[in-house]
Amino acid sequence: MAKITKIYKKVETKSCKHITSVEMEIAKSDDNKYIILSTFGSSSRKEPGKASQIIHLNKETASKLIAILQKWVMDS
Repeated sequence: MAKITKIYKKVETKSCKHITSVEMEIAKSDDNKYIILSTFGSSSRKEPGKASQIIHLNKETASKLIAILQKWVMDS
């Protein structure tokens, strides 16, 4: 599980090496709402179908990510 606590722009660019599936769910814990993104690796993994990374976004970090995505879409 990874809870995103900071979002920032990095100058270095990386190519997309692996495209994977992502599942999203909305959950509530300790009176906080989270968007949970679970990423899945390739089918050739040791345990296919098991999430390789689980990312939790609270309202604050989700709002920051939305702003970044909106700017990216508008600038593209």
